[in-house]
Amino acid sequence: MKFLIIEDDHDKAKSIEDFITSLSLKEGIEFDIKTNYQDGKRALRDSYDFLILDMTLPLDAHSVENKVATAGIDILEIMKHRNVIKPCVVLTQYDTFGKHQNKVNLSSLTKKVNNEYGEIVKQVLFYDAADGEWCEEMKIIIQEVT
Repeated sequence: MKFLIIEDDHDKAKSIEDFITSLSLKEGIEFDIKTNYQDGKRALRDSYDFLILDMTLPLDAHSVENKVATAGIDILEIMKHRNVIKPCVVLTQYDTFGKHQNKVNLSSLTKKVNNEYGEIVKQVLFYDAADGEWCEEMKIIIQEVT
């Protein structure tokens, strides 16, 4: 099973990779990790079995300090328009996105994702390194698609 992980936080990406490896899936596991929006967008041209997507990403490798709060939505929009329908989980460690009048909370973002990208996104999960709840939910989703 080939996983695409679009995640800019190295520790979080490693935690995801370690968790999936621990599942001992029947088939071999491969990971491709992209750390920004541009590389993630380009990776959609390749074939993957499962996508784990962060919501907040730097635009490219040169703008790691300038993050786009809802870059994950843009990735989902590209997937929808290109008809790239593969199982996806949005895994975010933020509970608010954007600034000032454009600020939305995780609950509102989850509703938007479910309404507009429900055929792509299996679930929006909150990532907390100290809490393994995301692991249990991710395990169920991965087992459903394997």
